[in-house]
Amino acid sequence: MTMMFNERIPFSAVFSLRRGLNITRADYRDVGVPCLSYGDVHSRYLGFVDSEVQPLPKVSDIFFQTDPNCLVSSGEFVFADTSEDYDGVGNCTCVLNVGQGLFAGYHTIVASPTKKQICSRYYGYYFLSDDFRTQVRKEVSGIKVFSITNSILNATRILFPDLNIQKKIANFLDHKLSYIDSLIAQKNDQLVRLSEYRQALITRAVTKGVEPNISLKDSGIVCLGQIPASWTLPKVIHVLAMPITDGPHETPTFQKEGIPFISAEAVSKGEIDFEKKRGYISPEYYEECCKKYIPQMGDIYIIKSGATTGNSAMVVTDDVFQIWSPLAVLRANNEVILPKFLFYVVKSQYFIREIQDNWSFGTQQNIGMRALEKLVIALPSASEQEAIVSFLDERCSYIDGISSKLQKTISLLKEYRSSLISAAVTGKLNINEVENVA
Repeated sequence: MTMMFNERIPFSAVFSLRRGLNITRADYRDVGVPCLSYGDVHSRYLGFVDSEVQPLPKVSDIFFQTDPNCLVSSGEFVFADTSEDYDGVGNCTCVLNVGQGLFAGYHTIVASPTKKQICSRYYGYYFLSDDFRTQVRKEVSGIKVFSITNSILNATRILFPDLNIQKKIANFLDHKLSYIDSLIAQKNDQLVRLSEYRQALITRAVTKGVEPNISLKDSGIVCLGQIPASWTLPKVIHVLAMPITDGPHETPTFQKEGIPFISAEAVSKGEIDFEKKRGYISPEYYEECCKKYIPQMGDIYIIKSGATTGNSAMVVTDDVFQIWSPLAVLRANNEVILPKFLFYVVKSQYFIREIQDNWSFGTQQNIGMRALEKLVIALPSASEQEAIVSFLDERCSYIDGISSKLQKTISLLKEYRSSLISAAVTGKLNINEVENVA
């Protein structure tokens, strides 16, 4: 008998659950058994993974000796059991092909089908649908980290249509989403190429200027190359209004409301993204921070530690906020250099290369503030700086406009993709259309 789409059964009637192993990045090796941890589910393999064609981090097979039941089989599902983003709650990967073996790692829950009438590809799509994820999200709690448990998953009620219908829906979605995904990939490729062109444009302007047929000289710096003959080569410290500083090094007590506290995650696209603030601090702690540094319009922040070392942003608001220690502050001396010109220098490929050549490694890459001060920049006259800033403002604004349209198109395609999945797996599409694709 075929179960109708308006009938539901408990998750626990179809799947059994077990926890992944405590395998972290510290356990990764160049060779070994592929491992799927919660970070990979969130960032790279949401939906499906085929370990034969999609590279995964590897770990030693000694974990199998520790727990023979730790291997994941083809057709099983790996849930990320924590998320720092509410939208990521319930993210799941369907394992299509384990090849020589696959481990479920840190912060994961493995769901194994207990019924034979299962098309894993159908449920790989179903677990992406609003029908399922809304149920999970209603049960999680948290502020900065949201966690799901076995009991939360088992409490959901899921659809269980006839196996033939499951297969037809999976075939339909395989076909449709392949085309949508190819369009998204094309748009993303265009975004990458635009970003590369934008950076190349900035780099050329801040190292060669915008005037044609200008006389050049060798800078003596490999990553900088030739520069206009009239330009000078001061160290960063000599164009600043104050020595480079940063925010407090202790972790503040965050409040439900108060003054925004900014760290590295809010610095990525040239301006501060206040939606990605670390949290709120009290007025009292803000005043304490201000004894060291007070944010000001035109200040430039460079991330000085972590995976995003070298990323930068410029302050373009008078709003009150404070920063944390991963951010280094560059404040331009307006009598020597325009803040916007310094910002374009910091965004250029040659300056980023200088940072990379001078950073050090501990547990992560980092560059000290004194090392940043010693980096060299190519400095034109004030009038040339104004011309370069005007040129780059106009060109970058045009490029950013194109990028914004591409990003909007990608968002619409992703929304359509999501709605198509939700409609198909819940039987809201015409079943005859689905069958004809099979």
